[in-house]
Amino acid sequence: MSGSDKAKEYVQSSRNILSTILVPTSSIAWERAIYSFELYSKAIEADPSLAEAYLGRAGCSQLFMTMIVGGSELIKEYAQKHISLDKENTLIQDLIKAEKLGSYEAKNLLENDPDISRLRAIYNQRSSSSKTSTSVATNSQQGDCFIATAAYSSTEHPDINTFRDFRDSVLLTNFIGRFLVAYYYQIGPILAKYVKKNKSIQLICRKSLSKIARLIRQE
Repeated sequence: MSGSDKAKEYVQSSRNILSTILVPTSSIAWERAIYSFELYSKAIEADPSLAEAYLGRAGCSQLFMTMIVGGSELIKEYAQKHISLDKENTLIQDLIKAEKLGSYEAKNLLENDPDISRLRAIYNQRSSSSKTSTSVATNSQQGDCFIATAAYSSTEHPDINTFRDFRDSVLLTNFIGRFLVAYYYQIGPILAKYVKKNKSIQLICRKSLSKIARLIRQE
């Protein structure tokens, strides 16, 4: 059997397994999702030019996100080991590879899916040559610490700088952190509007954020 045929067989087997996942919160579903991810990885090893394999593995990565939000420690641990900006099997890297190999579906996801677009922006920032350029890109392309800015009525308060540093040096360096940042970019601007309009909420947020900032700085 040729490498291409073997790869296609892995892809089909993975699809068959994924089709049996009805409840993504069960332990059986978690194990099947991991096995499917590994089958797609084997398909890529057998035929690195098969777009379906990269697209399928990216789909598994997205499924991992749903499962992590649902509370799966098994998937969380696996994802932290196998999905990273430093590895070839990153969600965004897989989609970019699939797009380059001619996958219209991957191209559509990268261009039109809002969550994927945010993750791609973060990927681009983390892949930049220096931390300085990454930080500038983060502030200019994705906005700032929306809720903190609304609470402090400033973009330059020391606490806000603490949150920026924590985002860049901690959250954006791992899979779970990047997922949380992408989610925050989605809801942050909406919540910030309510904070800015209500002085009582603004005060409560400011006091709470101040305590969190002190904890981060270990004061």
